[in-house]
Formats: sequence, C-alpha cells, structure tokens
Amino acid sequence: MASHTYSNEELIQAFVANDFNASAAAKSLGMTRQNFYYLRDNRPELAKMIEFAKEQRLEVAESELFKHVKKGNLDAIKFLLDRLGGNLGYGNKTNVNVNIDNSDKVLQCIELKSKNYDKVVNDGSTDGL
Repeated sequence: MASHTYSNEELIQAFVANDFNASAAAKSLGMTRQNFYYLRDNRPELAKMIEFAKEQRLEVAESELFKHVKKGNLDAIKFLLDRLGGNLGYGNKTNVNVNIDNSDKVLQCIELKSKNYDKVVNDGSTDGL
C-alpha cells in the first residue's frame, strides 16, 4: 500500500504504537521516516494529532510522577521540586564566589587588551597583541 493512502488515524496509531518514534512508526507502515515527516508537514490535522499525542504522553508521565510523590518516594519528590519548585527556592543553584586579590592588575590588563583591540579595529595594527 502506498504511504499517501494512509489516513491520519492510521499514521497516528502507528506513531503511538511505536512509542512516539517517527522512524519506527514509518518503518512499521513500510515508508521512510522522511515520508512520515513529509505527511506530517503537509497534513495540518496530522501535525495537530501528533502534538496532542505528545501532550497526552506527558500527562501520563506527570500522573505517574505524582503517584510516586504521594507515596513518599524521595527521588520523585526531589525531581519534582527541582523541576517545578524553582520559584520557591528549590532546584539546582550555582553559586560562584569570585575573590580577586589583584583586582587593579586585572582591570589594567582588561583595559590594555581593550585598547589593543580598538587599535586593531581602527587602523589594522597588530602591535601589542
């Protein structure tokens, strides 16, 4: 059967049955991945169906995550707080403390490099670089 004769419903069923993997879905239907994407790109309703299926997949995953949180699974709780609790102070934070004893020398070096850069840009000279 030629790929262009597959209905949107058949294509989305293959997509879901193959764990949302377009390559595997295409192969199961006897078409190339590129053809599957071509059909998706040229059938707006199919594209909407694929996005809806992906959203449903996320909802299932969220439901399972919340089940584990309710059971007190510490890893699930940490994961949830890390991903969704950023505005409450949870999540990965990176603190960088910089202590430069010779800050004057560092600033002078930056200023010198900046002047040399300006010289190259303005007159093409590479002296001092």
